[in-house]
Amino acid sequence: MRFLADENFPGNSVRLLQQRGLDLTQLMPVEQGSPDTVVIDLATAQQRTILTFDRDFGDLIYHAHYPAPPAGVIYFRAKTFAPTDPANWLLRLLEVNLTFIGLFTTVTPDMTRQRPLPS
Repeated sequence: MRFLADENFPGNSVRLLQQRGLDLTQLMPVEQGSPDTVVIDLATAQQRTILTFDRDFGDLIYHAHYPAPPAGVIYFRAKTFAPTDPANWLLRLLEVNLTFIGLFTTVTPDMTRQRPLPS
């Protein structure tokens, strides 16, 4: 699996996931602050699953009908967390072979929910 970390995804989690061998890129400094549509387009072009804490991706895909990235979106939702918690949450999901392709996945410290992306 290939992942794209949105600008709000913690750098410590990015580094931990890369150290664990995941194919993960992070938005470049010149790309930070880009509209979410640019992030979706980049993820689609690179066939990557988006890792984000930005709930606007769901609004954009489900309500504004912007074309979803086929590899999926993983939306992390937590009020407080350690900088490496998101990496650990994702690693646990990968250990149980959860797939993200074609799905919008919401991850909290206590649960994971998946919803098909619109076609």
